[in-house]
Amino acid sequence: MVVWSIESGVRYGLGLVLLAFNSGGALRWWAPPAVAAMVAPSVVRYLRFRYEVTGDALVVQGGLLSQWRRVIPLARIQSVEVVQKLRHRMLDVVELRVEAAGGRATEAALVALDPAEAERLRSILLRRAEAAPGDAHEEPPLAHLHPRDLLLAGVTGGRVAVIAALLGYGEQFLSDDRAAALFEGIRSLGASGLVAALWAAAVILSISVAISLVATVVVYWDFTVRREVDRLVVTRGLIERRRAIVPLRRVQAVELLENPVRRALGLATLSVVVAGQAGQDREQQETGVLLPIARRAEALEVAAAVLGAPGRVASAPLQPAPVSSLARRLTIAAVGSLAAVAAGAVAGGALAPVSVAAGLLAGAWSLAGWRSLGHTVAGDHVVVRRGALVRKTTILRAANIQHLLLVTSPTQRPFGLATVQLCIPRANPRAVDLEVRRAETRFAELTGRLTGVVTSQ
Repeated sequence: MVVWSIESGVRYGLGLVLLAFNSGGALRWWAPPAVAAMVAPSVVRYLRFRYEVTGDALVVQGGLLSQWRRVIPLARIQSVEVVQKLRHRMLDVVELRVEAAGGRATEAALVALDPAEAERLRSILLRRAEAAPGDAHEEPPLAHLHPRDLLLAGVTGGRVAVIAALLGYGEQFLSDDRAAALFEGIRSLGASGLVAALWAAAVILSISVAISLVATVVVYWDFTVRREVDRLVVTRGLIERRRAIVPLRRVQAVELLENPVRRALGLATLSVVVAGQAGQDREQQETGVLLPIARRAEALEVAAAVLGAPGRVASAPLQPAPVSSLARRLTIAAVGSLAAVAAGAVAGGALAPVSVAAGLLAGAWSLAGWRSLGHTVAGDHVVVRRGALVRKTTILRAANIQHLLLVTSPTQRPFGLATVQLCIPRANPRAVDLEVRRAETRFAELTGRLTGVVTSQ
């Protein structure tokens, strides 16, 4: 009841503050009814809320006017996450979030459980036998991050969304006329105006880095990932403590992400793709992180441990894309650049340098995208890599592939290229720009593994 009342207070707290500010001496009259309006629904909700494990299902029910009853088969439960926010810490309780296959949100949220009860229920839901006290053997973690690692992750993370948010807030207070006047003033100042603009950009960048640092530390504080027999246990969080438990049988693939800064420093982020994971996109992304930052070799070792694959699979050399793939990309960039130059010439000569610069940038982007392409099939696993700015390497078991697609686009056909798409739940890794004959060979090989028919290369 207290947790639900606090949630209601947080949700309506701002409105209550504004009302109190404008009500003056009338506060003593409406404050008690307002508090009662927040507490009473929590009391009714508590009295009507029930949960139990019956046979092979979790049953949750509640409601007063509109009564509901939800049955979640244990076989369809994908993961169980233990969350402990600040309000839970104050009351020495935890929240248990149960996610099932095919769900778009958390299927069952038990918002205030005793930690021992939460652990007992979690063990039942994940079909694990309860260990007697003192019998449990805690394996050493696959990875544990120190504060210095989190600082490095925040600095090299490059949270573009932070800068976009800052610019968006600035746009709300800066009209078009004021923006035009500001740019005109900067131009009239000459060199000093340019220096001021550069300083302003530096300030915005510094603020974004600071926000990224704080956000990274708060979200991933004391980040630890362990493998316990047939599951992954990930704990993290400073203010809001989270403990996510993911059965390894639900893991579809691991992804190694490297932006330009981290690639230059030999660093990477490792995440896991889980079938049927529910929740918002941001929560999915944070929950799926296995390593916010690590040396690339360390990340590959963790990937191999999670997939149960030999270390050589994760570090296997990839077959690069053919030169015809680079020719295709440069041709597309050249056609786009010529169109931009022509449009600039029609609009006015002042846009010509901008068009040329855009063409050079498109060429560099094409070269970077081509250099990142690669793929291989090593034993029972497939490795594919792509991405111009952020390089993504996906490692997955061939047995996890749901279906395959062999695609030849109109721009690939003249260059004799094709793409093999490996369709798995919640991801779509692709081996891009393979020579047609090699693409057909890979497609036949992987199709044979899916259907049980062995094909020879």
